Amino acid sequence: MGYAAAERLGDCRGYTCGYIGFTTGTNDAYTVVKEYIRRKPKASIKKYIPALKKLTTYDFGDPKRDDTTQLKGFDKAWHKTTCDDPVFIQTQLDVGQSMYLKPALKYAASVGIHSNLGKAIFYDTIVQHGWQYVESFINLPRIIELTGPKKKEESEKSYLTRFITTRRQLVCCYPGGVW
Repeated sequence: MGYAAAERLGDCRGYTCGYIGFTTGTNDAYTVVKEYIRRKPKASIKKYIPALKKLTTYDFGDPKRDDTTQLKGFDKAWHKTTCDDPVFIQTQLDVGQSMYLKPALKYAASVGIHSNLGKAIFYDTIVQHGWQYVESFINLPRIIELTGPKKKEESEKSYLTRFITTRRQLVCCYPGGVW
């Protein structure tokens, strides 16, 4: 797992970090660092909290969210913190579970998805596209809405095929060609 990874991918989300791809431009990297500081108040990565918090004040889709000029050395600090303290790894796991895994499982259950493969598809979707309307054009609730409800007597496989088709159509047409 890439717990220590932190790099700019050119996807307009600033730094992408850790095992789940937490980003500085979508608030979840801020959430990880904030939670880690709650657990380890004197951690050196704390110095990035003001810059990370400032990024959260911009509207989603604002190009300022991609700005990492106030985060000089953040990628190295993320890497060092991960390598030096297993609490940071646990923090990533805990935030990933609460922000992504649990909501993905709830959404899957809400539309009648019970297989492990189906749950994995919903988890991947929520990790890639979010669920909190971070990206209003493509996110898990919107994909579910556009896919429509699981039809009476429809197999899970058939529903998931429709779901993935909807997701793919949105990804192919996403503004800016990011996906």
